[in-house]
Amino acid sequence: MNFILRLVIAAVAVWVAAFFVPGISFAQTDSATTQIITILIVGAIFGVLNAVIRPILFFCPCLCCS
Repeated sequence: MNFILRLVIAAVAVWVAAFFVPGISFAQTDSATTQIITILIVGAIFGVLNAVIRPILFFCPCLCCS
């Protein structure tokens, strides 16, 4: 359940970013289902990257701070 909630939150964040930030856009398709699936996939990718990078930065803070 926690994974699904994080996926939905990441997908909504991607959608909001695409809506408000110039330069971020999705391909215009006729199908709303295609756009929703694309947003969910991008949200899942960001979720996986966050799950991998967060522990690395937690244990090696010298990589991001100077």
